[in-house]
Amino acid sequence: MILLGALLAAIGIADTTRPGDSRPPKQQAARSWFLAAATVVTIAWGLALPPWLALLGMVTVGAWIIATATRRSGQWAIGGLAALIVVLVFFVSPDVVPANGPFRVWFDVAAPAQLTIVTFEQLAVAVGGFAFVLNTANIVVRIVVDRTDVEQLPDGELGPVPEPLKGGRFLGPIERILILALGIAGQFPAIGAVVGAKSIIRFPEISQSRDRSSAAEYFLIGSGLSWGIALLMLVFAKIAG
Repeated sequence: MILLGALLAAIGIADTTRPGDSRPPKQQAARSWFLAAATVVTIAWGLALPPWLALLGMVTVGAWIIATATRRSGQWAIGGLAALIVVLVFFVSPDVVPANGPFRVWFDVAAPAQLTIVTFEQLAVAVGGFAFVLNTANIVVRIVVDRTDVEQLPDGELGPVPEPLKGGRFLGPIERILILALGIAGQFPAIGAVVGAKSIIRFPEISQSRDRSSAAEYFLIGSGLSWGIALLMLVFAKIAG
C-alpha cells in the first residue's frame, strides 16, 4: 500500500500545475514534468526504493500526463491507472518497499504524537489521496463527463466546463478534501452534510439553466464521480493499516 500512496502522490503533485479541462500550455506542461520528476525522485529517496522502481514510476507518471491531454487517450489512461491500482492493492508484496527509508525513520523517531494513531502505510496512502483529489480528480471527472457526450467537443479535446456550473472546478477539490478529512476523522455524518449542502447550492443553478437536463446530468455524473473518488481514497487509507 505504500507504493499506492507514492503513485497517488506523484500523479497528484504533477497535476497541480495543470488545468483540469484543456491541453496544458507548454510552460504548464514543463512545470508538470519538472514536478513529476522531482516528486518521483523525492519519494524514491524517502522510501529507499530501488532505481528500477523509481524509473518505472517516472514512466508511469509521464504516461499519465501525456495520455490525459485528450478525451480519447484519457479514457485509456484512467482504465490503465485503475488496473495499476488494483495490482498495487491486491498483488504487490509490502516487502517491495524497504522499512529503513528516511520517511519511515522520521515516522518512527520524530513524527508528531498525533500521528501515532495511524500506521506509516495509512499515512502514506492518506497523503497520496489528498494530493490526488486536488486536481487529478478534476481531470478524471472531465474525461468521464466528456465521454458521456454531455458536451459535444471537437477533435477529442477536453472542453470547457458548462457556464452555470463552472465553479465546480474549484468546489470539487474543496468538497473532496472535506470528505476525505472527515472520513479519516471518523465524522461520517458530516460527510452527508457536505453532500447535502452541495446539492442544495447547485439546485438553483440547475433549475435556472437554459438546458436543465444537460446541467442536471453534468451535476449528477460529475459530483457523483467526484465524491466516489474521495470515498475511494478514504477506503484505501482505512485498509492500508
